[in-house]
Amino acid sequence: MEIKRYLKTSDKNKKSIIFHSFSISNKRYKITSGLTIPVKDWNFESQVLKKSAENAQEYNQILKNQRTEIENVFLECVRDKKPFTKEMVDERLNPTEKVIIQKDFMFYLEEWLESSKLTKTEGTMNSHQTTFNHLLEFSKKKLYPITFETINREFYEKFTKFLFNDKGNFNANAGRHIKNIKTFLNDMTERGINTNLEYSKKFFKAFKDEPEIFALTIDELNQMSTIELGTKLDKVRDLFLFEAYTGLRFSDAQNLKHENPDSEFILVPVIKTKDFLKLPLNDKAKSILKKYYDPDKKCVDLPKISNQRMNSFIKEICTLLEWTDKITVVKFKGVKRYEFQYQKRELVSTHTARRSFVTNALEIGIAPTLVMQLVGHKKLDTMKRYTKHNEKSLQEAINKFNL
Repeated sequence: MEIKRYLKTSDKNKKSIIFHSFSISNKRYKITSGLTIPVKDWNFESQVLKKSAENAQEYNQILKNQRTEIENVFLECVRDKKPFTKEMVDERLNPTEKVIIQKDFMFYLEEWLESSKLTKTEGTMNSHQTTFNHLLEFSKKKLYPITFETINREFYEKFTKFLFNDKGNFNANAGRHIKNIKTFLNDMTERGINTNLEYSKKFFKAFKDEPEIFALTIDELNQMSTIELGTKLDKVRDLFLFEAYTGLRFSDAQNLKHENPDSEFILVPVIKTKDFLKLPLNDKAKSILKKYYDPDKKCVDLPKISNQRMNSFIKEICTLLEWTDKITVVKFKGVKRYEFQYQKRELVSTHTARRSFVTNALEIGIAPTLVMQLVGHKKLDTMKRYTKHNEKSLQEAINKFNL
């Protein structure tokens, strides 16, 4: 069902009521919005009021909410196997009242997302926005009206099935969307907006399966450091190795401000957690800082690049290194197991550098609590994912029984 808006006239010297127009089963419906505007204020292409118009933001929000209500009425009719009538929509919209419709789940979620921009990182916001987009698509595609009252076991089962089958999510990503929904609902419940606590029951669980940690060994990092590269790939290699020698996230390395290349420490404002880390530097990290010290700016100026391009170029470097070993990756959808085989070079990304730092730090015997302090992890459970040792380490450990 595609809902369009139109005015009765295009004469810019007149006023007109805004109408919603749509078809169901070859029958055309037109619904009044109850809003009358000067025609000159209407954007006929985008079918909203121009930003410069009086009450534009308020009226456009009302129109958007009305469209959602029309869609919800249609979805409810399909769900309950009832015939759709214009009177149902008229009753729901009730345009004669000052408040056209009651705010509901998706309205509050969109409002919550907007207000969260001030307190959440870009990565977190992108995750929540993706959840919002999936909910919209799910509602329309599966004919499921989303309100606070319909967030129940049926919703959970249908939405997770949609994430698995339609969006191709595995447990890690699907669990992230469920967690985002629970975070939003917890806030709405605390504010007294939501009273439906079905989401807090045991069945409404966020899958926590995480893929095994993929990291590069110290030997592989050494191989990367010695290969001959052109200027572009050389800068990408240096940035990747600096992250692998310090444990910094890509975003924090890109925003690093450091004045003294000879110092033993760097002070890092962590974007994700909004903390500060004072990190000691090993010799390899120091040498990279010295290489990119700009005497004119009187500071270290590490290469700047987008995450996407960095991922592409680092895979190019791994191809030159001929890292074609086969690695099996296990993922789950619910309890169903899937195995995939990749060449090692396909799995290397910007985040591999940080994971390599943590893995190698544990391999050489640095205590987990100290590693946590170095990379800014808050929970010891996070370290458990990194404690899978390679065969050599396991053999060395078991050989201690021979002493």
